[in-house]
Amino acid sequence: LKVEVPTAKYLDMDRTAALFGLAVALYALSLVEVAPAFAALTAGHPMGLAGPQLRANVASAATEPLAWRTGLQTASTFLALSACALAARGRGRGRTQMLSTTSPVLMYTTALSSAAEKKDETVLVSKDLMKLKQLMGQEEFLDEISLLVNQPLISQLEKAAGMVELLSPLESSVVPSFITYLAKKRRLDQLKPVALQYIDQLYVSQKIVPVVVKSSQKLSEEQRKQISEKMKAKTGATDIKLICEIDYSILAGFTLEWGFVDPHNLVAATEGIDLSLRSMIKKAAISKGVVADV
Repeated sequence: LKVEVPTAKYLDMDRTAALFGLAVALYALSLVEVAPAFAALTAGHPMGLAGPQLRANVASAATEPLAWRTGLQTASTFLALSACALAARGRGRGRTQMLSTTSPVLMYTTALSSAAEKKDETVLVSKDLMKLKQLMGQEEFLDEISLLVNQPLISQLEKAAGMVELLSPLESSVVPSFITYLAKKRRLDQLKPVALQYIDQLYVSQKIVPVVVKSSQKLSEEQRKQISEKMKAKTGATDIKLICEIDYSILAGFTLEWGFVDPHNLVAATEGIDLSLRSMIKKAAISKGVVADV
């Protein structure tokens, strides 16, 4: 048994039609002529009624502007505008969904993920793309890639082969094939954004949290392991990508940063802990009312 849940697009269409229908109904109701069922008696007439005067009174009563009529027309206009806004929002949402699902980077990333799963090389592909990301940050490698892809006398497939050679050795069979596939599609320029997108999705799907630890001296393997285990418990991650940096200015101890907005470039950490000696000295000075320049 399959139950189809209406999408937001169709719900918006139903709401738009209902709002338009209600707006038309209210406007039509505002055009209804209302006349009194009985006219007032007129003195001097045998029946107390004046023929021509009666008709004039009824006509004037029917055409006299009424407050409720203006209210209905105002409500009708408001509903029509609301329907237009809802319809425009639906069209904008549709365009956004279409753009997001047809983005070349997302399409190629999905294709790469499917190939990695089919070949059972998800881990190997991840390692190769991590290597590619690191190499893309090296000026010497970028110069070699730029020289290769800008050669006008070689084909796209030859450029792909040269790129695979520059990246060698690669652990997976999927990544070299994928580079050749991009060359056939004349999309070699999409390799870097696809790799970054793949790593981005990997962080989310595998719950990998990058953590930057800064210390005044190199941490031992045991210290790195302890920090990783504690950060797993704190963040709920399945794995911690620990990036160790030396910072002599903290004097002793260490600092931790994680929850990066940009996990690729480790930009804008949203959480952190400062367990450095410099921080302790500053806190002690503040508590004593002294300014310490450490």
